[in-house]
Amino acid sequence: MLNQSYTNIEVIVVNDGSDEEHLTQYHDIERNTDNRVKFLYLPKRPNGHGPSFARNTAAYQSTGKFIAFLDDDDLWTDTEHLARFVDTFQSAGQLELYFTNQNAICADGTKAEKPLWLDSLNDSVSKQLTLTPSAVLAKPEWLFSASGFAHLNCTIVDKALFNNVNGFDESLRYEEDKDLFWRLVDNATFIVFDSNYIAQHHIPEKRVSASNALDNLNKREIQLRIAEKNLLIAKNYELKKACKKSIKYSCKHISELFNKKKSFKLAYYYAVRALAIEFNLKWASFTALVFIKMISREK
Repeated sequence: MLNQSYTNIEVIVVNDGSDEEHLTQYHDIERNTDNRVKFLYLPKRPNGHGPSFARNTAAYQSTGKFIAFLDDDDLWTDTEHLARFVDTFQSAGQLELYFTNQNAICADGTKAEKPLWLDSLNDSVSKQLTLTPSAVLAKPEWLFSASGFAHLNCTIVDKALFNNVNGFDESLRYEEDKDLFWRLVDNATFIVFDSNYIAQHHIPEKRVSASNALDNLNKREIQLRIAEKNLLIAKNYELKKACKKSIKYSCKHISELFNKKKSFKLAYYYAVRALAIEFNLKWASFTALVFIKMISREK
């Protein structure tokens, strides 16, 4: 962050209970940074406080109009990122949400080829009202129909909007960024998408990924919970559609997982839920097969 050409910033670093050996290194860094950087130290807990709590803590302590995020294992590669944002804000006159893109780098150093986050919107930029050569006004419907969502490293949000949606859901430790994206877009009135790639995201090896600490069933349960919650509060029709689609896929995956565990009653329950959202002959056949297994086991 400190290599940005725009310097009127404050940087808040949240340390979520590092071990003593690493805590010493943080203190050394703190002593050698300028007064724009503030370190917050959370008390050590066995599983930490979680990314949502840590980010909300930093947001609460911030004093600026806008909040930007940067994970500790990623970096902004474009030194003009914040300056470009400020120019866009000043020319637009009002701005609540600002999204950009970033490249994903695998653990072996190669670039991920699969489109991620808001990559799919790049080809549609010319169809929108242009603010700058790379920035356009983005409608919520447009963002909800994208193949992904804005990664936190590529998100800048007005603090008032962040507070209005109550920040991150602190009960979530997986896909909390998607949940926030949905709620921010659903409540914003002025959104800008800039197609520049301003950051580099490092995809961790599976053995060190925080999300891999959760098993597949737990992940799907969280995805289902996020979709159900947002379906209840969604204002935008396209978000409701996205939530229903997510519920359908989550229920399908959960059903398949329970089927493998031979928990056929639960597998059938979630299979029917998915089928109720959208009928599909192939999935109907799977549901029927699970039903037969369930009945056979009860005999």
